[in-house]
Amino acid sequence: MLKEGKDSIEIETDNLTIAEIIRAYAWKNKKVVLAGWRREHPTKPIVLVLKTKEKPRTVLKEIVDDISSKLSEIRKNVKK
Repeated sequence: MLKEGKDSIEIETDNLTIAEIIRAYAWKNKKVVLAGWRREHPTKPIVLVLKTKEKPRTVLKEIVDDISSKLSEIRKNVKK
């Protein structure tokens, strides 16, 4: 985690796929005002940015829980 404020959070990651999945699911959450990522250069890490209406860490946990739930659903369907 790079920065955390009362309504925003910045997280550093080397995985573009993870950043994009979190960004996409963040926009489905009504508590999210802004979700995006940036990378200064391909050799630099990705910075995921979330601005929220509530505590950003709590909203991020909700987003990750939504992703986890969807993955569980996909696993069940694949096993069928």
